[in-house]
Amino acid sequence: MQSVTVNGMTVGSENYLISYQNNIDAGTGKVVVTGIGNYAGTAEAIFTINPSDINNSDNSGNLNASPAVGNTIVSSDQATTYKVTGEATVEYTKNASARKKAKVTIPSTVTYGGQTYQVTSVAAKAFRNNKKLKKVVIPSTVRKIGKQAFINCKKLKSITIKTNKLTAKSVGSKAFKGINPKATIKVPKKKLKLYRKILRMKGVSGSMKIK
Repeated sequence: MQSVTVNGMTVGSENYLISYQNNIDAGTGKVVVTGIGNYAGTAEAIFTINPSDINNSDNSGNLNASPAVGNTIVSSDQATTYKVTGEATVEYTKNASARKKAKVTIPSTVTYGGQTYQVTSVAAKAFRNNKKLKKVVIPSTVRKIGKQAFINCKKLKSITIKTNKLTAKSVGSKAFKGINPKATIKVPKKKLKLYRKILRMKGVSGSMKIK
């Protein structure tokens, strides 16, 4: 598992993106780490590719096509980061461009290194204090929403929850606290009663509609 340090301190994976160059043929390849969020700049490192490594790569030449649990993977457009949580599951952690978007649809799956991963959770504080977000769609694959995931998204007025797998324990505290007081939340019909109770516990006020 890779790690990034700045001034001797390990930096969380949500603060950087990793990309590779010249990693198809045997010889030397390059890894580039680009800072995001509170970090800026890039750092590069050279690594050796042995012939045996090529046999273990996917068709695109990406080594380690199946990252270990806890590793971070990045979408093909370099905008969204996910944390690997299982053999074929990931957690949606951050979208660098989401701060500029009024609508975000969380995908149900993401492909990386030739493998498809199911998006089963939204990380804690994933959208915290987003000043642009007005509408979000949560797919049917999601089983968990972290604490304060959407806290203080004051313009967030439309939420569509397609999953029927949420429970009181799997939705974190204050997950929806501080969103627009006139927000409307659409949930699966058969889960309306249960979800209404859960969402009220997690920050959805009485002035918001749950239907």
